[in-house]
Amino acid sequence: AFPVGAIAHRHTHSGSGWRHLVTGSLRIEAEHGTTVMKVGDSWFEPAHNPVRAVALQDTGVTRFVRCMVIPIADVGHSTFKLQSPKDADLPRLQTTVRHFDHVFQVEA
Repeated sequence: AFPVGAIAHRHTHSGSGWRHLVTGSLRIEAEHGTTVMKVGDSWFEPAHNPVRAVALQDTGVTRFVRCMVIPIADVGHSTFKLQSPKDADLPRLQTTVRHFDHVFQVEA
């Protein structure tokens, strides 16, 4: 959830996955370019791909659903990693709710 003014500073995740915007609007800045996401848009973020997200709405909350495939060691832990240590002191207004982790094994 991204309230007005929220920014997810340049970061990566340890797993790849899809995102789907449910409410609001969000500017996604990635190495392949900048895209404005609107309600109903979906996008894919590869693992370890730096991205920055900025809430664009002037009222309400922007929300998206994320589904990722992550390393087993990250189950139950945050996959979020800031790219610059100086960003750790900047405000973090967004909140994350982890609904569930589902572990499965695929035989090679």
